[in-house]
Amino acid sequence: MNARSVGTDDDGVAWSGRVAETRCRAALGSDQHVDSRGLVAIETVDGTRHGVAPAVISTAVCIAALGTSTALAVWLGVPPRQPGRWLSCQEHPSPHRSDWSWTLINLAYVIERARQVWAREEARQAWLLGSDALLDGERPLDMVGAGDVSSGIEAIDAHLAGSYA
Repeated sequence: MNARSVGTDDDGVAWSGRVAETRCRAALGSDQHVDSRGLVAIETVDGTRHGVAPAVISTAVCIAALGTSTALAVWLGVPPRQPGRWLSCQEHPSPHRSDWSWTLINLAYVIERARQVWAREEARQAWLLGSDALLDGERPLDMVGAGDVSSGIEAIDAHLAGSYA
């Protein structure tokens, strides 16, 4: 993606240039380093480094995994445009509802760990949205949403080890 790239989320929030590059690189899991302000430094295609809030990266990863920002909004129980606003830095997850931030970060972590098992986005999405015998038939997405991140991570570790229930 180059500096002239332009796109929109499924809810119509526009993005372009460096923001587009940063969002794509974040969703693809580029090398990231946290700076002294708590921002994640992301290097864009042109070599420029930008500080991005972890919630933005988590939002990008979760949207990529669920397919649309609307799907993420429905799962979180927030207005449909909200993830797009987070992604474009128009707003940040509310401090009064910090569970959204933690839920985003937890889901993004599970998704990134799942990359170790399933390299293809479609395979990760199928695992995340499907029932897993290692989770007693529960969907990993539902487990994370209920706050049980450790079970999702244990299932990923078991899949890495070649276990099947």
